[in-house]
Amino acid sequence: MVKKTILFVFLLKFYLAGQPLHLEDLIDSALMHNPELLAAKARYEAENRNSPFNSLPDPILGIEFATDMKMYSLSQEIPFPTKLNTRNKVGVLTAQQYLDDYDTKRNEVVKKVKEGYARLYIIHEEEELMARVKENLKVINAVAQKNYAFNRVSQTDVLQIELAEIKLENELLNIKNEESLVRAELNQIL
Repeated sequence: MVKKTILFVFLLKFYLAGQPLHLEDLIDSALMHNPELLAAKARYEAENRNSPFNSLPDPILGIEFATDMKMYSLSQEIPFPTKLNTRNKVGVLTAQQYLDDYDTKRNEVVKKVKEGYARLYIIHEEEELMARVKENLKVINAVAQKNYAFNRVSQTDVLQIELAEIKLENELLNIKNEESLVRAELNQIL
């Protein structure tokens, strides 16, 4: 929970400062803080560290007591030589599988961050374009209102322009909602 708050503050800092989010920063943050990626890395490290691939089993120390004597024994299980080699190969392959899983998850995280970043960029460009169109429609509407006052334009033309403004406002709201959704998805990845 604390990590998500820190990441949200990290993204909010860029958003409020008006600075653009940099893709490299987002990828680095995701690679350092993504819980699924950290879990995959921990699995690989645990398998790599905890697998004694080529070692013998632990020796066994035994003590037996009888009424008049004590017996000590020490035994070591020595497996057939090919069994040690096979166990070593299995351990190496298992560790390699966990490393491959980690690499796959890492690539997925990077891909998701890049897709989210690209979607945010497209949304931002759409917002800027629609803001310019909105300003142009306001100017056109003002001109149409003046021309309507002098009977040069019909009322339907003025209403169509106003309807276009309303549709544009709705589209801007949809884009802002989509931006919030994409930002939430990015925060989830991070």
